[in-house]
Amino acid sequence: MSTPSCKFIFKILVLLQVLLFDNSIIGLAQTIENYNVSVVNNYRQYGEMDKAEVYIDKWIKSIENEGKPNSIKLVAPLIWKGRIIKEKQEYTRAIQYFEKAIDIIDKSAGWMYPDYIIATNYLLLIYLRLGDDVNVDVYISLIETLEKNTIGVNTTYNVHTLFNKGLIEVERKNYSIADDYFLEAISVARSIVSPFNYLRDYSIIEVHRAKLYNNQGQFDKSIAILIDLERELKQYDLSKSVVAARLLIVLSDTYVLSQKFAKAIETYQKAEKTAIEVYGKKSIALANVWIRASEVNFQISNLPKVKDLLIKGITIYEKNGVRDQIYQKAKLQLASMYLYTGHYAQSKKILEEVEHSIDHYGTNYIYYLSVKVRQLKFQDKFIYSEFDLLELSTRLRNNYYEYIYSYLVCSKLTIEFNLTYDRIHRAEQYLEEYKNIIEKFTVKSNLVNLFQALILKAKGQNNEALEFLNLVSDKISEDYSEYNVSLIQVKYFKAEIYKIQNKPFKVIELCDEIEEIAIRNEFAATETFRLKAKLFKAQELIELNQLDSAKSQLEELSKITVGIPIIETRILSQLAYLYALEDNWSKAETLIVKATNQRMLFYDDVFKKLSQEEKVMYLRSTRSVFAIFDAMIFLRGEKSSSKMIEQCYNIEIRYRNLLKNEAILSKQKLNLLEDYSLESGFSNYLEKLNALRSRIAAISYMTEAQRDSLHINPVEEIDRVRNLEKSLLSAANTFVAADQDNLDITWKYIQANLGEHDVVVDIVRIKDYKENNSKYFALILNKNSTAPQLIALGYAKYLDKVMYAEYQNSLHIKEGIYTLNSSSSNVYDTYWKPIKQAIEESNVTPHRIFVSPHGIYSLININTLKNPKTNKYVLMEDYIFLVSNTLNITSEYKLENIENKRALMIGNPSFSVSKKSKKITLQERTNLGYKEGEKEMFELYDLPGTALEIENVEKQLLKNNWDVTVLLGEEAREEELINLNYSPSVIHIATHGFFDNTINAEYNFINKRLLKSGLYFSEIKANNDSNIQYRYNNGTDGILTAYEVRSLNLDSTELVVLSACQTENITSIDDDGISALLFAFNVAGAKSVIMSLWNVDDYATQQLMTTFYKKWLICKDRDQAFREAQVERMEDSLYNDPYFWGGFVLIN
Repeated sequence: MSTPSCKFIFKILVLLQVLLFDNSIIGLAQTIENYNVSVVNNYRQYGEMDKAEVYIDKWIKSIENEGKPNSIKLVAPLIWKGRIIKEKQEYTRAIQYFEKAIDIIDKSAGWMYPDYIIATNYLLLIYLRLGDDVNVDVYISLIETLEKNTIGVNTTYNVHTLFNKGLIEVERKNYSIADDYFLEAISVARSIVSPFNYLRDYSIIEVHRAKLYNNQGQFDKSIAILIDLERELKQYDLSKSVVAARLLIVLSDTYVLSQKFAKAIETYQKAEKTAIEVYGKKSIALANVWIRASEVNFQISNLPKVKDLLIKGITIYEKNGVRDQIYQKAKLQLASMYLYTGHYAQSKKILEEVEHSIDHYGTNYIYYLSVKVRQLKFQDKFIYSEFDLLELSTRLRNNYYEYIYSYLVCSKLTIEFNLTYDRIHRAEQYLEEYKNIIEKFTVKSNLVNLFQALILKAKGQNNEALEFLNLVSDKISEDYSEYNVSLIQVKYFKAEIYKIQNKPFKVIELCDEIEEIAIRNEFAATETFRLKAKLFKAQELIELNQLDSAKSQLEELSKITVGIPIIETRILSQLAYLYALEDNWSKAETLIVKATNQRMLFYDDVFKKLSQEEKVMYLRSTRSVFAIFDAMIFLRGEKSSSKMIEQCYNIEIRYRNLLKNEAILSKQKLNLLEDYSLESGFSNYLEKLNALRSRIAAISYMTEAQRDSLHINPVEEIDRVRNLEKSLLSAANTFVAADQDNLDITWKYIQANLGEHDVVVDIVRIKDYKENNSKYFALILNKNSTAPQLIALGYAKYLDKVMYAEYQNSLHIKEGIYTLNSSSSNVYDTYWKPIKQAIEESNVTPHRIFVSPHGIYSLININTLKNPKTNKYVLMEDYIFLVSNTLNITSEYKLENIENKRALMIGNPSFSVSKKSKKITLQERTNLGYKEGEKEMFELYDLPGTALEIENVEKQLLKNNWDVTVLLGEEAREEELINLNYSPSVIHIATHGFFDNTINAEYNFINKRLLKSGLYFSEIKANNDSNIQYRYNNGTDGILTAYEVRSLNLDSTELVVLSACQTENITSIDDDGISALLFAFNVAGAKSVIMSLWNVDDYATQQLMTTFYKKWLICKDRDQAFREAQVERMEDSLYNDPYFWGGFVLIN
């Protein structure tokens, strides 16, 4: 029986038209021939429920023998039968008896027969208990109408009705209203029945009232109600009654919630004894006691007992053929226990079983999500869980007390997730929310100190973090025991800090303690933290040069099949490094190649569901295997085997070059989804996503005061963008065939695309084992190579600092100003000579040298290096072809046939400042929203020379029948690019650019590399408080960040020219060695980008650009045209210094 039928509801309407029925109470028959209800109640009083059921069966049989299947005599015993079964907690079986009673009433006495009220009340009670989707208001309306028009409201029938109304309000979280109904029901019952009958039949309402207080975190009130009731039951010899059994379970639960675990254990033992006496050893009720008792045993780390209780409880359910919500929750608890103890296969199996039957709107879905997220974490797929965590926290909102432990687990997972992926500000914000909620609890959680410790640890405040971790461990040991499972993670976090502090003996001591706790709690050998601790210990033994002990530990670990590639590959890679230290390079290389291959296969699977930003985050947080691979390359350098060098190139392709391609592919997928949405008449979600991104960029460059005036939370804004982007990308994946996502690409793929006279040079930067030092290497490849060649270029500190300063000096650059200094031969010998020699020794005469720069090589122009032997620049000796991605190299040479002859030229934005340094007055600072001492965000000056540059380029294009749009001065606005509804073949932008890693650094939400660089436009001069809301709503503030650039649709754009940008600011590199603006324009669709490496003389820039466009429009080869333009400028005696002609690079 679910929602009442039309016939059933229609009776309510009919009822209003009938005369009032007799007000006398027609209760359940008290005596039927030789069968007496007092016998049933006697059985109930002493918990002999099976005997009561047998007695009622005989009663029913005696009536059925009379040959009247629909006799009204059957109603009373059927209702009693359902009631007994309900009290045995076999709810599904009880339904059939209440439904049969109602059916008989319908067919005999009519639906106004008062027993209809009691049967319907019981039926509604069960539906509420099972969480069935029924229209409870219709049921209550029917019951109240029957009471009003038949027996009245001052009856025991009304007690049931008030009780049900209270339960309904509990489900609706209207706790105050629910309590009023419970109190009224108690008052009515006590006024019309004896104390004994009240306690036996109606005091269960007080038990539910105690549960109501538990839902509100008022555990002391709950305990007081239950203890008083327990005393009354004992006084009236009802200690073995159904109510007493239920009371003990709820009292035990309350002790658990209030963290009085010793009391909880004691009370559960009493509940178990009572349940056996009342219900029997094979009863569902006993199973429920065991299932509930498992929770307190989990809290005190008695995990073997947890497993035993859950399996016993689940077995009884299965033998009775019951699969209700309690059974489902018990399965989830067992899955959770298996997760904690490292039995991941068993946990996964249970979770998959439950997944097929889980009700997404039921109470167990919260437990399901909690277990699912933890499983993803243990499988090192934590990054998948963001949506699940968001859904979990949303469902828990306003239900904190009812699901207190789920909320605690959710809080811990959410903070760990944000810290894992470098969202410290988000973790801090969540901690504040958590504190506000937990303060309302009677129970004070130790997690506050743990969360604080984790945040401090993430911020590098390790001593402070240790203090909090010590508080946590002391409290756990005091409240539970020194072997509580919660201590495992706390000790592991402490070990991580001691590792940073270079205290290996402390680390080893903690790892041994973790192992002891794991053994005592019967953790599987595959449990994650147990494995990590052993691995940690092995690493410290290596640091102490105890290689034999370390090797023994690692070899033992390598024999364990974990089923989690992240951990297995970490073990293999660490063992490989140990063999390398022992100079056993054959074993070392075999293991490290195996480990990196397995890790790459794992990434192939994981990456399919991640956004571009998440891929970068995931690589950074799980790079340990590749870090060890790099350390081995660092150790052996050019002596590395061919197998290692090949793998080095493969890794470079996959996780630098391929990530760029993946970003482009992701954007193409989103564009396809956008087309589909528009065709289907749905909203343009991609347009919304891009608008949200622009808002993020806008608030990133507001002052704190300005953001406060908008009453927005920057962290929540970024969360919105991330969630929408991720969901759209997941949907967009359905538009792409599986083979398009194939990441199985090696160096041979690049070689196959080379011509006979082509050479590829990939610059890589490799760190040592402790990541204190780095070296540059070049990976060189040609058409006939049997394997890539590895060439050592030198220590990064030397190339990045000493030689870069000398490079700037050789170009006569000092703080961006042209000066006359002598050039240096060291620069060529350091940066290019080793590469050139290797190419010459390969017996290839290259026509093109494709160079993919990395690190410092992104900040120098190789063409400007002068060969001291020939006194010629590289520009004149080698054809350098710069590429951002070697995957797109092709041997085919084709002249450019540009059909889309549209160009957009933007320059000389109106900044209204004619000198280089902008001094802001006190009044201007106030208008801009700055606080005292707050750093100014920008210093800008006008660029009048760029207007002439654009005018000259425009003339060249117009001569060749191009459609040219020119935006100068006030018209040079960011919104013109943001709202661009076509893709010009050429976009030429002459304005200031920037890369600033310190802008608003105090706001941790600005940690995206693409937000740190960009271009300035005219709107920026109007950025004051009067247009804050406009800037936020439209996302246009005159600052076009790389974060916004990648959202532009430039699929038909052949060339982007970034001219007159500020020196190294625009091309500064982040940790990934990627110029953010270059990357962003590539993702947007631009085929090539010309950008500056330093400030160049206005006239020299005008001449270079004019010459370039003139030659390009003739030869239709942008690389050749750019090269020839630089040569022509170099041959001009006034501008032959590379400072003038070498300040720009063209990157494909």
